[in-house]
Amino acid sequence: MTSPEAVRVRLEGYARGKIASILQPLSERLLVEQPVDPVAFMVQYLTAERSDLRSAVADETIAVADEVGTEALPTEDHPLLDRIWDLKHRNEVLSRLRRKDAKRLEAQNEELQGRIEFLESKLNSAGIEYDTREPVPPEMMTFLDWEAGQLDASPEDDKDDEGFQYRSYTEMPPFTKLHGSMVASLLKEEDFNKHVKVSTGTGFTLSNMIQSGVTGPNVPVGICMGDEDCLAMFGGIIAPIAQALHGKDLNKSHHVTDVSVESVPLPDEETVGHLSDRIFAITLKAHRSISGFPLAAGISTAQRSEIASLMRDTARPLVKSLGGEFAELSELDPNVEEVIEALGMCMEATVKEGSVMHLSGAGRGWPADRALWYDKSLTSVVHVNGMDHLSIMVHNADGDVVGVWADFVRVYGLVESSLESHRRRFSAHHAFGFLTSDPGMMGCAFTASCLLRVPIDILADQVKSCSQKFGMRAVRVPDDKQEGGGIVIWELSSKGTADITEAAIMQNLTQAAAEIVQLLPQDPQEEEDD
Repeated sequence: MTSPEAVRVRLEGYARGKIASILQPLSERLLVEQPVDPVAFMVQYLTAERSDLRSAVADETIAVADEVGTEALPTEDHPLLDRIWDLKHRNEVLSRLRRKDAKRLEAQNEELQGRIEFLESKLNSAGIEYDTREPVPPEMMTFLDWEAGQLDASPEDDKDDEGFQYRSYTEMPPFTKLHGSMVASLLKEEDFNKHVKVSTGTGFTLSNMIQSGVTGPNVPVGICMGDEDCLAMFGGIIAPIAQALHGKDLNKSHHVTDVSVESVPLPDEETVGHLSDRIFAITLKAHRSISGFPLAAGISTAQRSEIASLMRDTARPLVKSLGGEFAELSELDPNVEEVIEALGMCMEATVKEGSVMHLSGAGRGWPADRALWYDKSLTSVVHVNGMDHLSIMVHNADGDVVGVWADFVRVYGLVESSLESHRRRFSAHHAFGFLTSDPGMMGCAFTASCLLRVPIDILADQVKSCSQKFGMRAVRVPDDKQEGGGIVIWELSSKGTADITEAAIMQNLTQAAAEIVQLLPQDPQEEEDD
């Protein structure tokens, strides 16, 4: 039988060994780190290690008692044994509680992390850029909670797909200061309450129409029409926004279209020559919807597929007359894609998160049933099932203002006549003009732009003044696209589409560019010839 003295020696040796294992690292750290306040440093260190030492000595005492029997312990240790057992039990209970607390905190952390990821996804999908080092404004946090509740409460919509759910708002959206869209500033609560339960014949609601402006604070307009009936059902909401965009009451307008070669007077040969030396990258674009189909934000998958099939047949006269091919976007030849993408005429491969296409539902199912026709020279393109049913585009890189308009008229005419042969037509309203998803494109739904090389000594105010005189916008292109050499590149583009025809916009672009060119210093050789 082990004597009490031997047990004491064993326990004291164990304790000294444990103490040494704690003090030796302390000594090394004091020598290496040389703290400013060594006493405070040692107190902090020993306090942190104390519980481990006490627990270790208690474990060893209990282990000896189990091994040799309680009676073998020194007599003076007998009263402490029960205390050790009690402390050990309490330590085990505390450990279990700490483990439960750790699991609870871990669960809370996971919940908070999930909440953070949810909020980040909502901000990203809304196109909001924010500094992750800064807290999200409380106003936006409140809005995101509201929007999440509206999303959960919205009933299933036949237009929903796997990646997009239409909302059914139960109350006026609480727009925040971060909402910069026109719908956020112009939509009145009484108008919302009056129309919130109204729907068009295709089931498109006010909630559907304003969803892009509610979920996307950064979008400029904030409404996307879903079908031809939206003007009749929600005209009181659309009209003020359209008036703010176009600067006039479209209800008092009378839509006229004119896409003909003879409607744009030909510049004289000298002007054409000067323009071709200075102008390049002319792009003409018309947005059109096909009557009888909902617009992109309200169309069903089956209807979108029907349009793709219709346009495949409609494109045959284009292919016959101008060559090229009608291709699904997902099957587009990479070489063709590279060329037309460089000209800014290619459909996006994916729908950008936070874009109007994404937020309005117009991009559902992308890229299924999205297609395009392109001619053999890769300068004429027709998009199918983008933001609008059709986007008809023609590009000229040589500054040929006469040729590019003639090319556009030809392509446009072939599309229009081919649709009519299938008993279809472009969708239009007698006052608001061609119907498009974006109210900002109403009217002739046509834009024209070009790039213009101007000597650096021509003042910006002069360029802008000439452009504004003809209803054009002049913007200096970014520095990374400038050529240098004393030349500044400007982009001229049309500003309005209401109460003006396509031909008039083309003529204005030509006249604005011609007047800017007249500001340029004449070439010395030309002066000598004169």
